[in-house]
Amino acid sequence: MEVDGSIHLFFVLDLELDLELVLVLVLVLVLVLLSLCLVLPLFIAAIKTGRPLPERRRIGAANARRSHQIQ
Repeated sequence: MEVDGSIHLFFVLDLELDLELVLVLVLVLVLVLLSLCLVLPLFIAAIKTGRPLPERRRIGAANARRSHQIQ
């Protein structure tokens, strides 16, 4: 049996994919799942509390007022 650098995936379909393509697809899938795991809890928490996600402008304005009061 020869090894030609490709992976035989789904033996029933006899579909050949290059090893590099499989690695890229797995990497993209891992990155998408990781980003979902990081972002999804924020949306769930916002839905449970009934409050929208905090906006950066409001946070920035509050920090600016706070730093101005300290001076």
